[in-house]
Amino acid sequence: MRAIPVPVLPLRPRLAGRAETILEVETAAHDRLVDTLGLIVEAQYHGAVYIAGYVAEILLKTAWVRFTGGLGSTLLYSSFASAPLRLNHLYSVHRPGIVVPAKESFHSIQFWRDLLILERASAGNPYTRAFEGVLVLNTDQLYDLWWVEARYRHNDATLLEATTAYDLTDWVLKNHSALWS
Repeated sequence: MRAIPVPVLPLRPRLAGRAETILEVETAAHDRLVDTLGLIVEAQYHGAVYIAGYVAEILLKTAWVRFTGGLGSTLLYSSFASAPLRLNHLYSVHRPGIVVPAKESFHSIQFWRDLLILERASAGNPYTRAFEGVLVLNTDQLYDLWWVEARYRHNDATLLEATTAYDLTDWVLKNHSALWS
């Protein structure tokens, strides 16, 4: 048996040495969506759905950070601390009487989508009604397919669910700059 060459520095330390900037995370999101296709080809539908949903979450997070002034070099996770309080405030202004859905907050596609929609409305730069409608429809469908807690559960996702999750996430990727610009 032939020995497999090992890099000088293992993967984990190589990755840990890179900062989780917006640009790094957006690049990783694209890579993970490509991985989703490989999982679909290999009939690993649960993995495909999980990774696709995770990619959508990443893209919505980075869109919010960019819309609120973050640049490609901005550290992603340092920008999140204010998100729950910000969404509560925006709900009180734009949707009075409606309680912010607890859901999964930092891992909720709907949380980040709502934060983006309300942040833009608050800034006087709302999405067009048509774009917002498609965004809500697509993210609601993806929310029904993906759950961060699915990583701990065996499931029987289907080919249709996997390809739907891929297509919905691909829409988010293709419209990523429109989400924040």
